[in-house]
Amino acid sequence: MNFKKFVSALTVFSFFVVGTAIYAAEQGEKTPAKVTKTASKQATKNKKNQSHSHEHSAMGEHSHGEGHTCPMMEARKNKDYVPSPSENTLNTMHKPMMGVAPSESGSVERDFLVNMVPHHQGAVDSSKLVLEHGKSKKVQKIAKNIIKAQEKEIAQFNQLLAGDKLQKTEISAEDYQKFLADNKKLSDDMMYAMGAVKPTDDLDRNFLEAMIEHHKGAVNSSKQILQYSQDKTVRKIAEKIIKDQEKEIAEFSEMLQNNTL
Repeated sequence: MNFKKFVSALTVFSFFVVGTAIYAAEQGEKTPAKVTKTASKQATKNKKNQSHSHEHSAMGEHSHGEGHTCPMMEARKNKDYVPSPSENTLNTMHKPMMGVAPSESGSVERDFLVNMVPHHQGAVDSSKLVLEHGKSKKVQKIAKNIIKAQEKEIAQFNQLLAGDKLQKTEISAEDYQKFLADNKKLSDDMMYAMGAVKPTDDLDRNFLEAMIEHHKGAVNSSKQILQYSQDKTVRKIAEKIIKDQEKEIAEFSEMLQNNTL
């Protein structure tokens, strides 16, 4: 091979090597980007499939996202599904409050009593189920006391509402909206806490656990109305609820802690 042919061959080879390197570099830059984009899409898809939201409704149920199933909810789809006594009791405690919208009458006194009626009714109805299905004599005695006390108060509240003799405390529109918003939050917090009690084979324990949160809801609503209402009757009712139900909360908590049901 003469010198000119050698130089020519070497030049062609050099262009080939450089071109290959440039092509490889360009592909090397494109490929990771392509792979990264694909991986990102897959990761997003996987995350979507794996993620789920646990939205607690007032019935203690969950709304599950894609890729997750709840045994309890799946079971309820079965036409032959029968809730356990504990689950039925917990649901019954919620039910009256779920059947009506919160009162927005323009009167904090009327709103307080209207909302307290279904709240008390849930305690009464669930207590009656404890008398049917509970095993603890102590808890059955508690249930009887709840039925007696809260049925009496329900009658009192309805009588006051029908008589329309409540003193309406005059507050600004802004303060009233704050009252409604705060009251809704108190109710939502109570329902969430009650819904967090999971039904088990121990109906008596589940009942007390949920009733503690139920009572806390009544106590908090009563403390709220004392910040607004000037009506002596309503204030007296609220003070009695706070006294009676804080005492029971302490009693129930001690029984659960010491396992003396």
